[in-house]
Amino acid sequence: MNILRIEILKQPNGKYAAYNVEDEEFVLTNLDTPEDIKAFYLDRADAILSEQVIYAAKSADKFNMYAEMYKIKYGLVDDEKEDARSTLLDMGVSA
Repeated sequence: MNILRIEILKQPNGKYAAYNVEDEEFVLTNLDTPEDIKAFYLDRADAILSEQVIYAAKSADKFNMYAEMYKIKYGLVDDEKEDARSTLLDMGVSA
């Protein structure tokens, strides 16, 4: 559902409804205020975005793990060089 296609309409009973213009159907009905409808969609969007952020973080962690394993497997990790570089940086020397 495209939230941009939702209109908030006042019903004859004084309550409010969310109408999907694209599908030509009422999605929510009999809510007390337009803010209740907005809050419903904001909560829904927040849940969807939270899931996507968590999924992206897990994907990034998995990618970083595989990248590290690849570096170790092919000898691309040089711990001594990194230790020396960080020591120089700690001393204020540009490495």
